[in-house]
Parts: sequence; C-alpha cells; structure tokens
Amino acid sequence: MTNQPHKHYNEKNEAILKIDKLFHDSEYLGELTKEHPDDDFTSFLFETEIATEKSWIIVRKYDRGTDYLIYSISDQSVMTSFLKKKEDR
Repeated sequence: MTNQPHKHYNEKNEAILKIDKLFHDSEYLGELTKEHPDDDFTSFLFETEIATEKSWIIVRKYDRGTDYLIYSISDQSVMTSFLKKKEDR
C-alpha cells in the first residue's frame, strides 16, 4: 500500500500505521465488479477520509482462502463507479 500514488501520499502512509482505526472509521460501500472473468478474488470498497478528503480502501478476498486482505488505499473517486449495482449483488 505504501507505494501506491495518492494526493496526500505522506498522510496516507501515516494512516497505514493506524490502519485498524482507519478501517474501523470507514464506511462499507459494497462489492466491486470483477475486471477480468479469470480473477481469483473478490474486491470490496470502503470509504474513509485522509487529510479531510475522501479516500477508498480496497479489500480483497481470494477464492483460495478465507482471509480478507487490505489491498490498496486510493484517492480516485472513479473507484465507486466499479461498485456492483444493488440488483447484481
């Protein structure tokens, strides 16, 4: 996560040090659509704030396991356009 670009790069990296609190204070938005049919994971999106601006936490659950992994933190609002529509969930 630390190598991912972000408008508030330093603040994002500082937030990672307190990921439990950041994640706890985030809002679950839903499941993301798969980009490729052969992906072996499902992604979920959470909204949070970093430096008083919206950011999104991407969490992945790989098909071969039961663990959920925080994959990335993004400042790109386009992430919300990949949310599955309610009727597709």
